[in-house]
Amino acid sequence: MYAHNSSTSLPFLRTWFEAGLAALSTCLLLLWATPGYATEGFGSSSTDVSMRDLKPRMSSAESYSERYTFKSDLDDGGYVEARFTISNLGMYDGHGKVEVKVKWPDEPNYSFSHKYDSDEWSYDEEGFGLNMGKTSVEGTDDQTFVVEHTGQYKGKELDLEFTLESDADMWTPGQISSGDSYYRVHFLGLQSNASGTVSHGDSSEEIEGTDGGYAEHTRTNVAPFNLADRIASGRKYAEDPKVFFVWRQLQLTSDYGGNAEGFLIVGYNNQIVFATSEPDISYGKHKKDPKGGYKIPQAVQIDGEKGEDSVKLVLRADEMDRSYLLENYGRLAQMAASAMTNPYHYYMTGTYGLQMNIEGVEAGVRGDAGYVIDVFNE
Repeated sequence: MYAHNSSTSLPFLRTWFEAGLAALSTCLLLLWATPGYATEGFGSSSTDVSMRDLKPRMSSAESYSERYTFKSDLDDGGYVEARFTISNLGMYDGHGKVEVKVKWPDEPNYSFSHKYDSDEWSYDEEGFGLNMGKTSVEGTDDQTFVVEHTGQYKGKELDLEFTLESDADMWTPGQISSGDSYYRVHFLGLQSNASGTVSHGDSSEEIEGTDGGYAEHTRTNVAPFNLADRIASGRKYAEDPKVFFVWRQLQLTSDYGGNAEGFLIVGYNNQIVFATSEPDISYGKHKKDPKGGYKIPQAVQIDGEKGEDSVKLVLRADEMDRSYLLENYGRLAQMAASAMTNPYHYYMTGTYGLQMNIEGVEAGVRGDAGYVIDVFNE
């Protein structure tokens, strides 16, 4: 049963940041309320996540937002992605936004983006489902998500349908909270297989993605530059052997205690074999960016222990790309936002080495991987 709302690799972090800027530039809110409460970090990690946990928790808080990402690399070298955002940031509460992308190896990319008022989209009250315009997603209890979308491409109608299926458990590291403020994340469909079709005009083609898909849901009521000074993250899905890892660390602002909060998930053969919301993450070989002025680590080491099991993940950067997150905003918005934040996005490409000791069995794997550093203030 669907109900209309009355009153959610740089996908998520950039979108979350841009939504925060929308509140600033539209409402001219240059001062955000500090929490005034002790901050509790990640710690209650669990695989006890159901489809009902993904249902939107509508709120009147100005910085409330939820974001859902469904993405998969395809076997032919392209990818498909659908993102749904629910947000109060801006002029009105409860509006929705859909972004859909299809990348073909030998064709121009397809891209769709549209915003919806609160009465123009709906969600499933009993399970999990979102319906925004001609784009929808539905989840079932067997770790399956189905995305459907209709748009226009080269003057003709385009119909996209793809399914993400995974054997891995859904997982959450818990949430960061302070009083009524919170940041929560769910990982869904880790190392998913994707299948579906893209129809365009009179032609139709099947799409397949093996072990390269994932879904993620984030819920928060805090603007990113108010919650964290810096966010580091990375993910990798390897085909041979079938290993995946996902990690993230938020360096909280002084208003939220100034601690570093993070998590690490490691999987093998489509199953989570290690997960912790208390990893030891260290950074090295810092390189100062002359434009942004920040010192950016060219090496990251992540250690995790849980009982007798342990993992060590080391990432080393060979190249670094930079982008300024205010670049595409008007002068007035830049002036307003720059009073609070000097935001840069850094993407490192390089290599990784992963050592595991799981249930007494030692294993190691190496390969190519990247990671992201988003800096808002320091």
